[in-house]
Amino acid sequence: MRKKPKSPSTVTTAQTRKEKRVGLYIGIALCIAFFVVVNMVIIFAFSAEDREESGTRSESVTAFVIRIIYPDFDHMSCDDQLTIKDSTHHFVRKTAHFLEYALLGLLTSCLLLFIRRYLFHRKFERWKTWLYPAVFCVLYAVTDEVHQIFSNRGASAKDVLIDAVGVICGILFIQLIVMSVDRPHCRRKNGKRNKKGKTKLPNESDRVENTENSDALCESEQEEPPCVPPDTV
Repeated sequence: MRKKPKSPSTVTTAQTRKEKRVGLYIGIALCIAFFVVVNMVIIFAFSAEDREESGTRSESVTAFVIRIIYPDFDHMSCDDQLTIKDSTHHFVRKTAHFLEYALLGLLTSCLLLFIRRYLFHRKFERWKTWLYPAVFCVLYAVTDEVHQIFSNRGASAKDVLIDAVGVICGILFIQLIVMSVDRPHCRRKNGKRNKKGKTKLPNESDRVENTENSDALCESEQEEPPCVPPDTV
């Protein structure tokens, strides 16, 4: 049977729905891009602080962390307090480096994953959704350390390495989440396709029976005498 052609109203409604979906996807992608830019601005603002401002901020965070980890900190000796404060201060600063770039890597990779899936319909390879964000974020970390030179704080290759590790961890985190969500969906989709594409194959007995019927039909056609017209007077 021939399918009935779709009416113009149905086609228009489908196009309208598609345009609305595309508009929604573009809006979500812009929101993710906005958070990427906000994260980059925050990193830039922290790097613009001089040594004293940055030290004061990190010391306040360090004091808060010490109060949580060491409730009896005030009753310790001065040497123990200095040792704990120095080690915790170093840990807080390096953890801040790790977390801010882990978030940046997560957001940039999430942005490319969303664009690939919903706007480009998987038209480019998946490895680009982790390689491009990694290169972009590491380059931004290098420029961030160069920026700190002009803030009288100095650059550190160790900080760039910590930032790169944070970027990789953020990208791996979002990639694993997306893969775990995509696998069950792909299995269900492939299962539906297999069910639709399955056709019932004839059994061996059916094939033999069909072959015998066709041979018998051919023999009967061959044995039938030719039709002779009656004699005309």
